This record gives sequence, structure tokens and C-alpha cells, in this order.
Amino acid sequence: MNIFSSNVAYFLPGGNYPPVAICKNSFTIGIVWIIAIFDRFCYIWIMTEFTRTPFPYAGCKYNLLEELDKVIPAGDTLIDMFGGSGVVAVNMAYKFKKVIYNDIMEPLVFMHRNMVVDSLETILQNARDLSSKIPEKYAELRGIYNHQVEILKQMHHNEGWQEIGYRFFGLMLSCTNNLVRFNKKGGFNQTCGKRQLTDPKVIEITAWKQKLTDIPKETHTSIMFNNCSYEAYGNMDDGTVVYADPPYSNTEAGYNGGWSVEDDVKLARFIMDHMRYKWIVSSCAKDGNTTKLVEILRASGAFDERRIDYTYKASKKTKESKTEEILLVSK
Repeated sequence: MNIFSSNVAYFLPGGNYPPVAICKNSFTIGIVWIIAIFDRFCYIWIMTEFTRTPFPYAGCKYNLLEELDKVIPAGDTLIDMFGGSGVVAVNMAYKFKKVIYNDIMEPLVFMHRNMVVDSLETILQNARDLSSKIPEKYAELRGIYNHQVEILKQMHHNEGWQEIGYRFFGLMLSCTNNLVRFNKKGGFNQTCGKRQLTDPKVIEITAWKQKLTDIPKETHTSIMFNNCSYEAYGNMDDGTVVYADPPYSNTEAGYNGGWSVEDDVKLARFIMDHMRYKWIVSSCAKDGNTTKLVEILRASGAFDERRIDYTYKASKKTKESKTEEILLVSK
């Protein structure tokens, strides 16, 4: 493959960011080619069309972006209602004038905001300082994080959440299999994975920061990172595009936060009461069983359904679990 052919668009950003080349050839989508050219410490990265999130978050939809891109229409406003890793909100931003990322987890939202407002140097320095493969140091960080989160929740204000966001990111980078897990009280309780910030992760953070920097310049799209209940979005304009990827009630995962069948029913009612929006809803079928959310929306007759075979493996120690990802698109 000739990397300097016409099917590769080169983007050379200024500042302290490495040059990034984005490959437009469909043959290479989903593959990251990294070519290091050492000339006065300069190098070129050839990235995929979609940018991988640096947040190691279970349920991330990076591998499904190509399918989501087909069903998420362009419009004025996109709401990513259960934003998680941010991979959908950020990569679909080119289609919209305004993007609202939303998640109920305060530390995650504030880390996303840190990615926007802080310099790359500050982000990487915090990631290096707060990620650790030493169990004792990890346990200390986890204890400080859980204590501060509890105090700030009781005080009901945002002061101090920026620091909490970085501590949360450090735990994400260091925990077992990079899988976030919480106890019933909301405390972070995943064990130490004996890992820390790696060179590939530095590449992901750099590319993500560059993406967030480029979006308002190139597409004039504004991105907001909000922390509230999905019910707060009941008065948006007609035609607002909403992507909803809630925790799956038919799976057991530490990041689900206790999401139940009752939560499925409540969300389904909210969706059916706001059909003036354009909805794209993600769910899954596991062992032939779908969620209550899917059952209700399917029965309404107001949605088209797509199924995508998808193999998920949480870690090297677990068996592959073949599931069908379900996309429900309002008619």
C-alpha cells in the first residue's frame, strides 16, 4: 500500500501534537497503522477514520461505529444519553451543529471535561502520576478516590471534581482488565491490574485530544459534557437525534450500576412519550433473550430493528460471549 497515494488525507496539526494522518481508504477502516519516522523526533501516525476513545470503558461501541454511522442521521442536535466512553458522541459530531454527551457518573463526565480544557501535557502528566501497577499505591489511590467522591456527593457542589476525574482515570488505566466495577454504595471496587499508562494509550489520548480540538474548528460543532438524568431531556426541539445505549438488564456487569427490568420499563415509557425525537436505541440479545426495553419498543411497531453479530470478550481469562447487538431505529 502506498501511504502517500490520493486515498490518504494528511492532517498536520500545529502546537505540540504529533502529526496525524487519517486514512480514508475503506479497506483500512478498523485498522490502525503506525509508522514511526525518526527525523528529529518527528513521526507520522496513520489512524482510522474513527478515533478510538482513551477511556477503557466496558460496553464501548467503537467496533460498532461503522454500523451506527449508517443509522444516525445528520441534524442540528445529537444527544448521547448514556455517553460512557464518549466514542459515539465525539465520532458522530461531524453530522451535527450541537452534541450533548450525558452520563450520570460525575467523575467520568469531569474527566471528559478535563480532556477538553486541559493541555495534552497536563492530561498525560496526571495519567502518569495517578496510574500504577503497584498494588499498595493503587489501593491508596482507590481509597482516596472513594472517600472524596462520598464527601463531594454529600456537599452537592462541583468544586474538586476535576481532581476526582483524574483520579478516576488513573484507576481506569490501572485496574484489572481495565474494566470499571462498583459496589452497591457506588464505590470503585475493582482490583489492581498491575498496569499503568502505556505507549499505545498515550497515542490514544493524543489522538482523542486532537479530535476534541479539531471538531469546533473544522465542523463548527459545539460539544457539551453533561451530568444528569436522561429525564432532563424532555423538552428538546422536534427532530432532535437521540442515541440511547443504557446498561443491558439481561447481562451482569459491574458497570451496570444496578440497572434493572424496572429501569427498562421506565426508559421505554420516556422514549414512547417523546417520539417527536429521532431515536436510535442499542441493546443486545444474549442466549436468545432480549431486554424488556427491546420487547416494549418492538411491540410498539414504531421502530425498525437491526441485528449485528458481535463477539465480546471481557478479558484474556474469560470465554468469548457471542451476542447479537440490537439497534432499534424509530420510523
